[in-house]
Amino acid sequence: MKVLIGGFGRAGRGAAALCANLGIETLVYQDSALSQLDREQLTSVEVIDVLSSDALEGVDLVIVSPGIAPSHPIFSLGIEVISELAFARRFVTGPLVAVTGTNGKTTVSTLIHQMLIESNISSGLFGNIGDPLSNAYGRDFEAFVVEASSFQLAYSDSLDAQSAAILNFAPDHLDWHGSVDSYLEAKVKIASFVQLGGQTYVSRDFPMVQERLTQYGFSYHELPDDLYHHDGGQLTLGGTVAIELSSLKRRFHHDLSNFIFASALARDLGATDDAIYSVVTRFSGLAHRLEYVGEVLDVAVYDDSKATTPDATVNDLMNFTSVVAIMGGRNKGVDLSPLVALSDRLIAVVAIGESATEIAEVFLNTTVPVVIESDMDGAVERAFEMATVGSTIALSPAVTSWDMYSSYVERGKDFKRAVAALARSRGEGHVRLS
Repeated sequence: MKVLIGGFGRAGRGAAALCANLGIETLVYQDSALSQLDREQLTSVEVIDVLSSDALEGVDLVIVSPGIAPSHPIFSLGIEVISELAFARRFVTGPLVAVTGTNGKTTVSTLIHQMLIESNISSGLFGNIGDPLSNAYGRDFEAFVVEASSFQLAYSDSLDAQSAAILNFAPDHLDWHGSVDSYLEAKVKIASFVQLGGQTYVSRDFPMVQERLTQYGFSYHELPDDLYHHDGGQLTLGGTVAIELSSLKRRFHHDLSNFIFASALARDLGATDDAIYSVVTRFSGLAHRLEYVGEVLDVAVYDDSKATTPDATVNDLMNFTSVVAIMGGRNKGVDLSPLVALSDRLIAVVAIGESATEIAEVFLNTTVPVVIESDMDGAVERAFEMATVGSTIALSPAVTSWDMYSSYVERGKDFKRAVAALARSRGEGHVRLS
């Protein structure tokens, strides 16, 4: 076999290392120039600068990184294309569960991993969460938990999963997929990668997903059902784990949904009731996902920088009755009008970034005041000017960070920095920085 690796980020580097371990002849191509360090580390591969027939002679497989969009010339070479995730699965054996969805993938994957570890089942956490599955080669895990993005699923042919979940669905990444339909196609594809007799878990709240699964003849198991549900006072998981909501550190609606999915998938890999109970009751959330930052000037502050779609922002801010929201960044071709559903609970919106004007237009025919600021310090200061005692301020952007920041993590940290600076200037407040 001779392969071409397209893109040399984490996934590309992982694939290159795997190919080296397998003794596969490997070429690497990247649009931007590789760093000198990368070139020095690529001792076992050949770097090519053009996708010419001469350079690609003998190549019979292309392994693409998630950042390579379908419009890239690499897809018109007439050579089989596969994702790094699916390629790695050919050589990484063992029980695996796969998690996808527009929102919540990282949280649910992390919960499953923790439930398995607490059940004394050695577990590896891979995929979109940051560690490519290629890095699992040769490592002795009893179970693999994979967070699968739509980018990875679009060019996968199999994952041989014991079970999988499609947590939710809302338009996203349309700049990459080209249409909502194409994005949905990539998500539901995960059901075809589940072993015979395994389960694909979906939510009854997303009929669009269920209709597409039915259209393709894919079976699925609807969650929540009579064994996995919450009734407003108690969370029941698998019919055997009953938890009072008042005992949970996290109990927003999406938290309960995450617990339900995670426990179902973890059970499929052998997690115990005690482990599930312990993880769910201890879980305090992940950074930048409706994360409580602190109270400043009698206002509760939340960092929800990971909310990069209108659907995520709406779902998260629906947990509050009176909120000043900081929104904005770079839009990915997504319709922002669903944000208007928040109008009855928004004190105001502070808009930043490339999409600030677009966000302001969403609320033109509402009573929600929208102000535009040029940076995070100005946005935080204006948010506190407009907040009232007992209300909430939340950074919940509804779009990506890529105009002003390299990632949602950098954006969230800058938000916390700005809040901490304001708190210090006012001589009060307790702010969590992570």
